[in-house]
Amino acid sequence: MNSLFVIAPYKHLDMWVFDDEAWGLVQEPFVGGADLLIDLATAGFESPEKGFRMVFSAGAFPGAGLRLEWRRAEMGGNVYFCEALGTEGWLCPALLKYFEAPPAEIYVQVRPRAHHAHALRQDQLDQRRVLAGLLRQRARRGGGGDIGQPHAAPLGLADDLLRHRQHVARRGADARQPRLQQRREIVARLHHRQAG
Repeated sequence: MNSLFVIAPYKHLDMWVFDDEAWGLVQEPFVGGADLLIDLATAGFESPEKGFRMVFSAGAFPGAGLRLEWRRAEMGGNVYFCEALGTEGWLCPALLKYFEAPPAEIYVQVRPRAHHAHALRQDQLDQRRVLAGLLRQRARRGGGGDIGQPHAAPLGLADDLLRHRQHVARRGADARQPRLQQRREIVARLHHRQAG
């Protein structure tokens, strides 16, 4: 499960909403004070109603400027208080699509969408800083694993050589011995995409 989540709230029919295809959420509204939290958090943004980026997590991360504290369960959702903004807001049951249970704290970063090349470059640099900070935190805690190893092979090689959930058959102990007489060439099929 991810530890950082990203959504892009925007205004529809004068209400803050967000979409998340992965969970089947379309124009999911922020209500019950959560809309006021967004108004306050984006007050300095140019045209936030056209969309902005919200990164959130149950754990602190570099760049998180807001901390929401759980106060109570209410009407199927959960009420969180933001000390920095001096108000609370209700988060609907869609919260449980991101977390197994309502977290005691939610850390949030809000950023305007990049609308020009310089802002895009700066945004990418900020993402690298966040990732570098998370990797340093993990290393300090002794988090093992191959954190620098990519999840999927480049160019789709893993899918072309072995399909999902297929296993390589072995013949027992002699399968480990090199077989010089059986030389075969493996050719990976590249995925072709049309530019567009």
